[in-house]
Amino acid sequence: MSEDQSSSDSEVTVADVESPSTRGVDSAPAKRSLAMPVAVLSLVVALAAVAGLAWLWFEGVEVDTDDMASTERVEALHQALGDHDERLDSLQSELAEVREALDSHDTDLADLRQSIRSQADDGDEVTRRLADLEADLSAAVDRLEETADDQRAVDRELARRLFLMEAAALLRSGQERAELAGDYSAARAAYRRAYRLLRDFDDPRGSRARGLIAQELEALEAMSEPDWTSMSARIDRLASSVDEWPAIAVTTTGMASDEDEEDEEAGWLGRLGSTLGGLVSVRPRDTVPVTSEELDAVREQVRLRLAAAELAVARRNLDESSRQFRRTSELIERWFDADHSAVARGLSVLDDLAATEPAELPGLGDSLAEIQRLLEDS
Repeated sequence: MSEDQSSSDSEVTVADVESPSTRGVDSAPAKRSLAMPVAVLSLVVALAAVAGLAWLWFEGVEVDTDDMASTERVEALHQALGDHDERLDSLQSELAEVREALDSHDTDLADLRQSIRSQADDGDEVTRRLADLEADLSAAVDRLEETADDQRAVDRELARRLFLMEAAALLRSGQERAELAGDYSAARAAYRRAYRLLRDFDDPRGSRARGLIAQELEALEAMSEPDWTSMSARIDRLASSVDEWPAIAVTTTGMASDEDEEDEEAGWLGRLGSTLGGLVSVRPRDTVPVTSEELDAVREQVRLRLAAAELAVARRNLDESSRQFRRTSELIERWFDADHSAVARGLSVLDDLAATEPAELPGLGDSLAEIQRLLEDS
């Protein structure tokens, strides 16, 4: 009877042991692919527990084959199996929770994938818009460069006109100084400045004008003009030697006639004297010596005429200086002893100064005409 009971108990135990594992095996294929590792682990644990229980049972049967298993031992086995069933149920509940968590994570993953896909689409849109902006920016830069090129061309043309206008003003001023005032040094300075302007601007269209300016400047530099400094120095030395000149005796009538010659404007008294001269004949008186006061006045008059001649030399006016030199020579010959060496030397200096010829002015104006043509064409 104990054998039957043990066999029935063993059948019940096997059935009890096989039921949870069988449920675990049957339910495993139905799980999602993400829960497969957890299910396999649970199955392995359950099989290990069943194998352990079976080994204990078979070991107890071998030990108790002679005496048969007692009811208490069977109950202990049932209790152990019940504990293992509870553990399996707990593992299955935890497995279900894990599946639920995985399911919730699946939704989050799906949401994340959609978000990534949406961000990728947004990135493509941003890339496309950046490409469009880059193309627009490149086109704007090209247009700006074209505008800048046009503006630079306008600025360069304006600068060219300003350079040409300034060069024309310098050439006109230099030509006037040379032709009207005889100031050749100022004329050369103006021509040099005009040449430097066109050289610094370096415009191929102004090469001919620059060449003409250089040609006229060389002609101005090659011309021989009076030595104005030497002339002024000779006039100063001559004025300082006036006090050394001895006077000659003159008649009063001679003095009066000399004064009449120096007086450029004839008054009513002069006209009256000429009328009476036709009616009355006057004989010259004996010569009398000139007083010191009269001689000092004559010397001062000579210095004044020399000062006027020096002023004319400073103004580069040879016509006026020659006239003053001639008048000074006449005054010296009238009042001073021409045979004296100092007086003769002074008269020779005055003759040399009066014979000074002006420099031959070269032809000017071609460079100015060329610059005017450039201004009209621009």
